[in-house]
Amino acid sequence: MNIYLIGPRGAGKSNVGSRLAEVSRLPLCDMDTELARRCGRSIQRFVQALGWPAFRRAERALLTELAARDGWVVSTGGGVVLDEANIEDMRRSGWVVWLYATPEILLSRLQADPAQRTQRPALRPGQDLSDEIRQTLIEREALYRRAMHVCIDTGHRSVEAVCAAISAQLESGA
Repeated sequence: MNIYLIGPRGAGKSNVGSRLAEVSRLPLCDMDTELARRCGRSIQRFVQALGWPAFRRAERALLTELAARDGWVVSTGGGVVLDEANIEDMRRSGWVVWLYATPEILLSRLQADPAQRTQRPALRPGQDLSDEIRQTLIEREALYRRAMHVCIDTGHRSVEAVCAAISAQLESGA
């Protein structure tokens, strides 16, 4: 069984995934990192050059590969839930954890990490980041809910506390 971490930018998928893989001694695939490696450029440059549809196709292909594996921690991209087949593959091949945070917390995390803005393209160019976060959550919340097996509020928790909450949920069979 794989462990898939879903949620919007800034929810903590990469940091939690890295730590969770370390403590559980499972291999990690950070999908954004792997897609950038495979494409030979940042996601922002990939999307600028080829567009979102091409990126979503590459994302879909990678998720198909990962769903055929077993025992991985997978930090997905925030939009992985936009493809129904991705949701089905994740639920079939693993346990899906929605890392939730309020729009205010997501905004503060994204503002504190300039790499978030330079490595990933804006979903709505020209729109205020706060508005983009709120609009994206409105559009994707039902998809995250549908995909998840469990929701973990990352709020003001440390990465270690989030990993402990995920481990507790796994052990309880939630």
